[in-house]
Amino acid sequence: MDVETKKKVQSKDINKEAYKKTFCELCHAIKTIEENKLFLSLNIGTSKLDRECVTEFGWCIFQKNGTLLKKKHAIVKENLKNNRYGETLPEDSVVQELISIKEELQKDIEKINYIIGHEVNDTLDITAKLDIFNVSNSKFVFMKENKTPEYGIIDIQDLCSSRGLDKSLKKLVYPFNKTNNSGKDAFNMVNFLKKIIYNDMIKMVSSIRNNISDKKLFICLDIESSEQNPDSIREIGWCVFSMNELITKNKHFIVKESTMMNENSSSEENKFHYGETKILELKEISEEFKKDLKNIHYILSQRVEEDIRHLKQMAVDVTKFIRMKDLKITEYGIIDMNDIYSGVYHVNTMGLDECLKKNNLKHDNLKNAGNNANYLKQIFKKLIILEKPKKYDTYNELIKNIREEINDEKLFLCLDIEAFEFDQKILTEFGWCIFRKDGTIDKKIHAIVKENIKYRNKKHVPDNREYYLFGESVTQNLSDIEKELKEDIEKVNYLVGQGIESDIRYLNSIKIHTSKFEKMKSSKVPEYGIIDTMDIYSGFYHSKGVGLEKSLIKLQLPYGRLHNAANDAIFTMQVFMKIINNSEAVPLQLSVQRAEEIRKEEMKDHSNLLKSNKGHNNSQKSQKKLSDSKETGKYKNLSKVIKSIQYNISVNKPFLSIDIETYEKDKNIITEIGWCVFKSDGVIKKRKHAIVEENVDYHNGNYIPDHRNNFLFGRSETQKLSGIEEELKKDIEKINYLVGHGIKNDIRYLNSININTSKFENMKNSKIPEFGIIDTMDLYSGFYYTRAVGLEKSLLKLQIPYDKLHNAGNDAIYIMQVFLKIVNNCKVVPLQISQPKAKDGMNDGKEKFDKNHNNSSGSSSSNGGHNYQTNKPKKSRKEIERYREYSKIIKAIQNNIGRKKLFLCLDIEAFEKNHDILTEFAWCMFKKDGTIVKKKHVIVKETMHYHNGDHVPDHRYDYLFGKSEIEELKNIEEELKKDIEQVNYLVGQGVSNDLRYLNSINMDTSKFEKMKDAKVPEYGIIDTMNMYSGLYYTPGVSLEKSLIKLRIPYEKLHNAGNDTIFTMQVFIKIINKCKKVPLQLSRPKVKNNNNNNNTNNSNNNTNTNKKLKKKKSKDESVKFKEYSKIIKAVKNNIAKNKLFLCLDIEAFEYDQKLLTEFGWCIFKKDGTIIKKKQAIVKENINYHNGDHVPDHRYDYLFGESEIQELKVIEEELKNDIESVNYLVGQGIGNDLRYLNSINVNTSKFEKMKNSQIPQFGVIDTMDLYSGLYYTNGVSLEKSLIKLQIPYDKLHNAGNDTIFTMQVFLKIINGSETVPLQLSELNSTEYKEESVKTNNEINSIPKTTTTTTTTTTTTVGTTTTTLPTTTEMTSPKSPQPKPKKESNIYQEYSKLINTIKYNISKDKVFLSLAIEVYESDPQIITELGWVVFKKDGTIIKNKHAIVKENKKYKNGKIIPDNKYYYSFGKSDTQKLIMIGEELKKDIKKVNYLVGQGTDKDLQFLKSIKSNVSNFVVMKNSRVHKYGFIDIMDLCSGLYLTEFVNLEESLKKLEIPYDKLHNAGNDANYIMKIFLKIINEINLTN
Repeated sequence: MDVETKKKVQSKDINKEAYKKTFCELCHAIKTIEENKLFLSLNIGTSKLDRECVTEFGWCIFQKNGTLLKKKHAIVKENLKNNRYGETLPEDSVVQELISIKEELQKDIEKINYIIGHEVNDTLDITAKLDIFNVSNSKFVFMKENKTPEYGIIDIQDLCSSRGLDKSLKKLVYPFNKTNNSGKDAFNMVNFLKKIIYNDMIKMVSSIRNNISDKKLFICLDIESSEQNPDSIREIGWCVFSMNELITKNKHFIVKESTMMNENSSSEENKFHYGETKILELKEISEEFKKDLKNIHYILSQRVEEDIRHLKQMAVDVTKFIRMKDLKITEYGIIDMNDIYSGVYHVNTMGLDECLKKNNLKHDNLKNAGNNANYLKQIFKKLIILEKPKKYDTYNELIKNIREEINDEKLFLCLDIEAFEFDQKILTEFGWCIFRKDGTIDKKIHAIVKENIKYRNKKHVPDNREYYLFGESVTQNLSDIEKELKEDIEKVNYLVGQGIESDIRYLNSIKIHTSKFEKMKSSKVPEYGIIDTMDIYSGFYHSKGVGLEKSLIKLQLPYGRLHNAANDAIFTMQVFMKIINNSEAVPLQLSVQRAEEIRKEEMKDHSNLLKSNKGHNNSQKSQKKLSDSKETGKYKNLSKVIKSIQYNISVNKPFLSIDIETYEKDKNIITEIGWCVFKSDGVIKKRKHAIVEENVDYHNGNYIPDHRNNFLFGRSETQKLSGIEEELKKDIEKINYLVGHGIKNDIRYLNSININTSKFENMKNSKIPEFGIIDTMDLYSGFYYTRAVGLEKSLLKLQIPYDKLHNAGNDAIYIMQVFLKIVNNCKVVPLQISQPKAKDGMNDGKEKFDKNHNNSSGSSSSNGGHNYQTNKPKKSRKEIERYREYSKIIKAIQNNIGRKKLFLCLDIEAFEKNHDILTEFAWCMFKKDGTIVKKKHVIVKETMHYHNGDHVPDHRYDYLFGKSEIEELKNIEEELKKDIEQVNYLVGQGVSNDLRYLNSINMDTSKFEKMKDAKVPEYGIIDTMNMYSGLYYTPGVSLEKSLIKLRIPYEKLHNAGNDTIFTMQVFIKIINKCKKVPLQLSRPKVKNNNNNNNTNNSNNNTNTNKKLKKKKSKDESVKFKEYSKIIKAVKNNIAKNKLFLCLDIEAFEYDQKLLTEFGWCIFKKDGTIIKKKQAIVKENINYHNGDHVPDHRYDYLFGESEIQELKVIEEELKNDIESVNYLVGQGIGNDLRYLNSINVNTSKFEKMKNSQIPQFGVIDTMDLYSGLYYTNGVSLEKSLIKLQIPYDKLHNAGNDTIFTMQVFLKIINGSETVPLQLSELNSTEYKEESVKTNNEINSIPKTTTTTTTTTTTTVGTTTTTLPTTTEMTSPKSPQPKPKKESNIYQEYSKLINTIKYNISKDKVFLSLAIEVYESDPQIITELGWVVFKKDGTIIKNKHAIVKENKKYKNGKIIPDNKYYYSFGKSDTQKLIMIGEELKKDIKKVNYLVGQGTDKDLQFLKSIKSNVSNFVVMKNSRVHKYGFIDIMDLCSGLYLTEFVNLEESLKKLEIPYDKLHNAGNDANYIMKIFLKIINEINLTN
């Protein structure tokens, strides 16, 4: 090492030490600040575009213990347009003028002692510029060392060292790293400061929790001295205990000498609650204490120094006990309880009384040393031994009840089944034991399966089949074993097992009836039960269940030769008996000596096995070359780089991953640059993809795919190269480490544009420079000890999904992901794309590249290069001539057939097992220019019960281009005949079969000539297979292969209607050579693996493909049958009272870890809705979708959304899942993975795959769809379309759960309607609106909250949307915030007061009611309205019956009272006239009153009534024109939900008659309104 390098290393080491010293000294200085001093944490936000423009201030005033005195977040009014939040401001923020903010902040700074900030110099520069606060002229001093000034400034950045911190602190939210909200950042500093300064104590608490054994003994000590003489001991109390509570002693002594001084503490006030108080001389007490101290490992005290001084006074030697202050755990230690309080509560000191109250521990006498010692023990255990889950208490109750409630006559059966380690379906042994609770063994058996005797374990599981320790084994056929086991199970009351669920599954699979046995997890003891010994272990030890071997060790039961089925059954029985009877010995217990002998035998067997393997390994090792050892050394160094990055680089250090793309024919031409700035914890600071403007015309594609326009992680920017380089230069100056994959070329480029990279050192070993260059190829080599590979292979090996490589932006992100995957060894990396997308993209890119590569190779072969087609057979002259004739047909059709001529494309589908049975017909009439004259798809009524599926997919109901019709065969043939007579040319794919059928039904096709060359007849037959041959000079192929070759998107082949359209598209594509064809699908719906069926490989692989297809179709049909069994089983075998929970979780589109919404719905099979919920995650409310997934989080259609913290949502969801029997979801796998990640126990829920119904199950609606239609599962939207369920606003978690529930119920119950079904009108109009908004999504700011709409009605030339609850973006209505129900009702009660006191008496109201036909809600039958004032004056009363709809009469569901108007005469008028009259009346009023606003608003919009000024009123705000819902008023009056008019009338004691007459209802709505507002009794 040269001198300069040594100096560099030494200076870095010095810097590290200096930094660490500063950190420790600063922590100590802050710790010594008095508790009553005030701190102010300050953060100031600026505009993203202009850093000089201040947009917000956030500050908190608090005490050192974290007590918050003030929290402020102010948005600067003058710069409101430049704020970071758009129109949606944070909840706790206020908008103020800059002057008032400055004045308020100045006053607060005068009150406090210490200012805190992150990178505080920047903050103070802004305060100085704005004349708020200038440090140079102030009393405040920067704190950088172990000195505590009276007024100080602390920079949080000085405390952000990750070295030496407890792990829990490394995950702390450092301000500005996680949020751009100044208010939140100021608050984060409060929490961070109080935790960081008590870091040592936190580490100590963590170490005690994790590293001290349950068996170690503690002594809690309290010594009270005389009030007159502090050196004179008055009383002593101590308590000896262990963590597992196996040993406990409580002692309290009064010193005899003190009683002589009248300091006796034995009065009733000072009574010792945990035993007897003894009065002894100090020497005797000292001897007693010494005896108890002999076996003690740790002394606990509230006043360590005083108590240790008193012990020395008593001649007690405590020198071996070391004072514990950090994470080092000594064998013998002294623990100060004040340090524990500091580590848990982040305070310097805390009194005993205060701590007892904080932990809700009962106490009444703190003057007694014995009581105090016991209280210290309780506090210690409460804080160190974290509270155990409640389920352990439940399991403990289970043990007690088994002991007390199950008598000795009941029979138990303990079971174990062993399987082959490489295939769990191959069962090798059975063992079971029948016994009683008193230890009587009725039967024990070990049976080896005869059929599977050749399968032996060895690699992962020991083979102990022949080592049955408790009798003789028998070898039997599997059927005989199962029969005997079945008989024995019928005799017993309880099944016992270690992790018994898998055994129960097997028993169910062989039709052993276990449904009568209930899983015992609570205090109830059923007559027939299932007991898991892991559960009773948890209840016995109040800890998590463990494996059988660990249970035996813990219970001190001798054992040997585990993984013999019968041995395991006996040992499981012994575990059960030991826990239940709590006895020293159990039945069939091995002696300790015998167990030791068995263990030695097992050790011998194991060593022999190792020797046999070792010889083989040694022979291989001896053949390695010297070069391998050199490479290994290199890989070791590179692995050290990984470890150094993991442990020695701070989380705060920024990295920059870079990739540069060039033109493939000239590497000096730069086409794209991409980079990503990130931190090692996965925080993405910036991602950039820039396309070079000057070189935009240079395209790759021959050797490297051109993906410059396929940036997957944001938007690309096209800029001049100089601008890109300038921006890159600035970013590189801010970071510490450059990361690249084969980074040398990138570094060369950076140097060429004068970016100074000399400070960055290459990292090749464990040394960590301050500025470094990291090559991910080196990291890969160090991780896998192998040679480096390209980026794509690295991604494949590390199982990171990818797509669109050779886009510089994408590659920079993938390089970052490779780095983080290796360094953090995590499962998921930031910005990870979904797997299917990656696969598709990979195939897509590869195809394009292969195609170009083949083209280039083909051209080179003509110049003497390698010819890739030499192995293909040459075409014969006859074939070439035939193809020429076919090509002439194409030219003849193009040039010689007129545009007006009609073509008919025909397809007929038949039953796969009998081609005489026809199932579908379809035809399409069209012209050569693509004009579609007619298209038809018909299903044959007589043969509807014949279904394909074994050899041909059954897609008869999947017509993509219109509605299918069901008709009788005669009618179909008649219509087809007529259409054929009108056309000139018949077109088909392999048309001969269709022609045969036409001739068989006496249809004259003799006039149609088969076209074979350039001659064009007047009536012709055209086969698209011939046209394909003429285009490509190759044999004709199937329709699917034609579509692939011609790049025409397709789906659902073997539907006659689809096939005709696709055949027509093939014809048009070949004839017109157009890019798009009529009725082309919007995107390719075929999977990319279809592309593997290239024409180049078709000849070689035809036979194998056919076999695979047959096998696949058979497998699929079997699978679909299994799914159909699920439907029947759910229908017939699940009780009506069982509860189902439907779940959906939405995430941020660019990072699936960021969860934005949860929705779930609890319901019963009959459609009863128990609960429905949509919750928006508060922490992630600023993350908006919109690029790839629509953002509908505020468009919940079935209730009100709630905004909650993630923890609260998860806790509520956990509780709800525990209450249900079945989980339902659409592609539910991802949701289950998430539930498992938050420790929701889903293990009891079994995936339902066939007719077996578990007690707790998981149901995927995609499986149900497959079982109903015998096809692959589809998305939720397609399911809803297929099942004809109206829908809207998908990708709202709450909506998706309801729609998934509706799909489930529709399939299971087969009903026409489902609960909460949207009307068809709403659904279709929603879809029209969503199409419009999706097209305009790029023009909408992501921070804007969209309106929740129920209907879209065209009025003139504009489109108006109406809200379900409140207008979200209208300036005339308040911004809605989802709230809890109690808060909503309070808002409604405020609304009542507002109407009472803030709306004048001269304002005019109109109450409205509309009646519709019960079978079709779109048909309006009556309207009624009343115009009135607040004092009860009625201006107009109207009831109108719609003349054109008089014939529609209710009566089945809703009473028909249209002719029973009680308040005047009814009018019968046309709807237009009624609408005009209503519109005129609405113009005169100020407020509309109704019951349920949605329906009324829809109607008013439909008649073009101008109600845009009317705002739905939901709170205390007064509007000039408003819409008031009387259900809200009733809810506000009684603070509970009201849903119908009759319920409200009864509650308010208003007489009523003949409801469901629109005129009457309008009057009753008015009466309810007046009664609530005026509090008067109304009568008819």
